[in-house]
Amino acid sequence: MKVAGEFRVEKVRLAPWWWVAAPTVALDVAQGDAAADGHFAVDMPAGGEAVIRLDKLGLQLRDLALDQRWQQFSVDRWERWYQWQSGAKAAEFAAATPLRR
Repeated sequence: MKVAGEFRVEKVRLAPWWWVAAPTVALDVAQGDAAADGHFAVDMPAGGEAVIRLDKLGLQLRDLALDQRWQQFSVDRWERWYQWQSGAKAAEFAAATPLRR
């Protein structure tokens, strides 16, 4: 049995689904919507496994806002390393903060 057609999905809020992409994408989505469209084909041979093919894909993103969590994490990690490296010179490190930003 074979089935083919067109599909369109609209107004999918990204934030609740971001956990799916988070392990492979180095940013966080704070808000935004996505829409996708394309062509699908499903081939279900008798006694075999179904094969699903998607092509002619389109993706639209709207009102996208990215979170700086990863950037802040990197800065915090660097600051912790610098404090560890500088030993008892934490006051000098804190005084130099405006120069790093």
